[in-house]
Amino acid sequence: MFKKMARALLDKRHRGGMPLTPDILEGAWPMMVGDYLASHTRPVRLSAGRLEVVVSSAARMKEFMFLRTELIRRINLLLPVEITDLQFTLARPDQLPATAPLHASDPPLGEVPEVEQALLEGIEDEELRALMTRVRRLSRGRRR
Repeated sequence: MFKKMARALLDKRHRGGMPLTPDILEGAWPMMVGDYLASHTRPVRLSAGRLEVVVSSAARMKEFMFLRTELIRRINLLLPVEITDLQFTLARPDQLPATAPLHASDPPLGEVPEVEQALLEGIEDEELRALMTRVRRLSRGRRR
């Protein structure tokens, strides 16, 4: 639903002769590429079918280059103009936050049933017990 609304707004803006500025693109960026990629990238310029994107690190740039075709497809689903090329460049310190999060948001955590909780409490190593509890809570949260 949000993607349809964003597409309609971007299309209306484009048909009205207003440019798709980097600020406008950045607002819709997470919907285009997903939270994980958006947390490590920023669109900076759109010109003649080429979208320039800054990336937080060289390792991420290499990772995203492998996704280029899929990213172009995702972006074209939302933009009223066709993107034919993505150009990745390494971000300057002022273009992205100093440390991008590993995950855009924490996954949901579920409750561990009493039976499992009793088993977990039997683990003597505190660090291992905490890790196993988190794994069980993550698995429960994803089932919701």
